[in-house]
Amino acid sequence: MITSTTTATTTTATTTTLGLKIVSVRTDNSPYNVSNVPSSIFMIDSTTGAVSHVLPGDLITARRTAGAAGVATSVMHAKHDNAPLTCLIYGAGIQGEEHARVMIAVRPEITKVVIVNRSRPRLDKLTTLLKQEAQYSKVEFVGLLESEEDLIDGFLSSADVVCCCVSRISGEESGRKPLFDGRKLKKGCHVNSIGSFTPDTREVDRHVLERAGGRIVIDDEGARSVGDFAIEGWNEMKLLGEVINGAGEGLGEISFYKGVGVGWMDVVAGGVIVDELKKGGGGNVGVVRLD
Repeated sequence: MITSTTTATTTTATTTTLGLKIVSVRTDNSPYNVSNVPSSIFMIDSTTGAVSHVLPGDLITARRTAGAAGVATSVMHAKHDNAPLTCLIYGAGIQGEEHARVMIAVRPEITKVVIVNRSRPRLDKLTTLLKQEAQYSKVEFVGLLESEEDLIDGFLSSADVVCCCVSRISGEESGRKPLFDGRKLKKGCHVNSIGSFTPDTREVDRHVLERAGGRIVIDDEGARSVGDFAIEGWNEMKLLGEVINGAGEGLGEISFYKGVGVGWMDVVAGGVIVDELKKGGGGNVGVVRLD
């Protein structure tokens, strides 16, 4: 059972990668300027057995998670005549940031990104950062506090893509409360949800599930037990991989993707980064090399 004091590990061994991911869950790390779900990835030299690199798990996890949501969005959200699109994102943390970047990448028709957050400082920091980047010069970024319900509802009803990136803490009543009323979503909207990952936490309500119907996909079998489904006793869903490989979608007014994260994939992603570093690439991800 994952609680607000959980620390867990995932060990991954493939023919090309050996590593360990350590991840914790905490209620509120904002006073320490640390994610509520901090993680680190330790890559291990398969020959010597020694740790060779320490990677920033938060960033790698956020980019891989957002990337998976981007794939789901590409597959499930239908575009119409290159019309301008609006993306609504709940959460201004690292997951919210990476989802904003990925959604614009897979849907370049997005001209407005609305970000909703509980606190003003983190919200302003993210919207300012994105506004300053030249690649987003044609995108309007709007920041709203979660208390501004009327304004949020207005954007919710017109959103083409909604991303739920709010960490939900097990054992707290707030973790069981959906972020929005699914009846307010317009037909054709696609919803990504990655913030809840325990049987008693959720981000979406039954209305989202009922309206999505046969157009619900998950990243891993473990997502079946998450509160978004478990609280409502919902069992109808497909794996994203199945849909990509031709299983087909069912009927639904909207579409819904639920990602709970797959730790071994983050370690494999870490292995790719280490390989790129050895080639002289790898980008700027804050890697510490131990040798």
